[in-house]
Amino acid sequence: MASASLLFSIAQKLEGRVLVLVSASWGRTMKTMKYALAVALCLMAFAVPQAARADDLYQFNLSSTTGVISPFSFSFAVPTFVADGDTPVFTSFNVTDGTTTWTMTNALASGGSAGCIVFDTSADASLIPCGISVNSTGIGGAFNLSFAGALPSAVGVYNVGGPAILHSSGGFLLPDLTGTLTITTGSVVTPEPSSLLLLGTGLFGLMGMTLLRKRLAY
Repeated sequence: MASASLLFSIAQKLEGRVLVLVSASWGRTMKTMKYALAVALCLMAFAVPQAARADDLYQFNLSSTTGVISPFSFSFAVPTFVADGDTPVFTSFNVTDGTTTWTMTNALASGGSAGCIVFDTSADASLIPCGISVNSTGIGGAFNLSFAGALPSAVGVYNVGGPAILHSSGGFLLPDLTGTLTITTGSVVTPEPSSLLLLGTGLFGLMGMTLLRKRLAY
């Protein structure tokens, strides 16, 4: 009986120590889990996208009122709406009468109460605010597109038009251009809040399981 009592007493002490060890280990695990949660929340905060503005797309569709030149279109993208003094960068485009082709490479915007954008061929032509100048030699050309009011500062469709001067070996062509400018803003794809929450939950769960396994192995 004494031997049984001694074994029982030893078993009780061992059980107490095991409970203390388990409790301490669980406490460390919970503390580590809290750290993991904090890290996951920080990652979610950094994952939230900042407000961003896409480029504005300027799409021109033009034709000659007298049919002297073929209808043409071109476009360019800018980070903000074109303002007075801006020189938008664009991929060169062609204007043709079926015989001669003029390649436009430069642009200049002018503001004020009556806004305009001028385009020219660089060679044998000059950009002038709301005006055009073309030499009487070489293959040069330019045209001026005017707005009914100031330069656009919002998306939408705008009527544009103005004179063109195109020079070739056959002399000058002086067509009047008319058409539209359509301004649109590209869309920016951002993660949905539910996607961000799912990301954070997954990170927290993965880190928690990894740490728990390490603790149990220890």
